[in-house]
Amino acid sequence: SDDQEEDQAFVEKCFEDLEEAISLIPTIDKIAYCQARDLDESYVSNDEFLLMFLRASSFNITAAASRLVGFFDVKLELFGPEKLARDITINDLDADDVKCMESGYAQVLPGRDRAGRAVLCLMPTIRKYRTVLNRQRAVYLLY
Repeated sequence: SDDQEEDQAFVEKCFEDLEEAISLIPTIDKIAYCQARDLDESYVSNDEFLLMFLRASSFNITAAASRLVGFFDVKLELFGPEKLARDITINDLDADDVKCMESGYAQVLPGRDRAGRAVLCLMPTIRKYRTVLNRQRAVYLLY
């Protein structure tokens, strides 16, 4: 539930359950996840990293596992296999990606919503990018 207490024992149990839920996903459906794990298991299994997916799914283990696997699918598509097991930085963007970011098309607003979350604002009328991939990579970096 949304008000689930995040004590250490609960979180540790969620990590174990998440690992089990991921193991139940067929390998064919988690190829990018497996590639990232093979490149750097410590990146993929970092507690703070996994906690983001658990929190985003309100500690629904199955949803968190699906979200985590999907994250690596998108990352593979946008940045390729060599960048799967590390954080993406602005240095990973090409010149057209950076132009898209600099255009102001996507902005993180300075305030937060009532739940304390960052607010992403997209302004399609001022978008400047050569390809949709440029836009996707630029927006990815904002998250």
